[in-house]
Amino acid sequence: MRPAPILWFERLMLLALAIDLLNNLAAWHGFAAGLAARGLTPNPIVVFLLCIASPALGLVLWYFVTRRASVVARWIVTILVLLGTLGFIATALRNPGAFGQTTFLVAALAELLKLAAIACLFQPAAAGWFARRGPPATRS
Repeated sequence: MRPAPILWFERLMLLALAIDLLNNLAAWHGFAAGLAARGLTPNPIVVFLLCIASPALGLVLWYFVTRRASVVARWIVTILVLLGTLGFIATALRNPGAFGQTTFLVAALAELLKLAAIACLFQPAAAGWFARRGPPATRS
């Protein structure tokens, strides 16, 4: 059985990834407008892939952390979440008008959930679980 911190990581990360996906899809037109502003023709397939890329990668990492007890995946997801949070803060500081936008507030919630999820991975019970490489083997 997985320890409580791993279960909380699982719940919080899945919730954050779902919020990210819905927020990205809600901002579809913003993605397309950003591409058009750069002189690119917004292809609907490319815009869709941009919307799902980050949550899809997060889901793959979630799987390796929660189901395979991968220490490498734990560190990759930690680094990516921290970099994503720093990027989010930098974007917010460059664009203070974004604070009132719904997509910004929803993204902030998702970032906070991801940070809480990452904190779960470094609790003592989780550390022991990773050291054992997952749940103990069942004995017959």
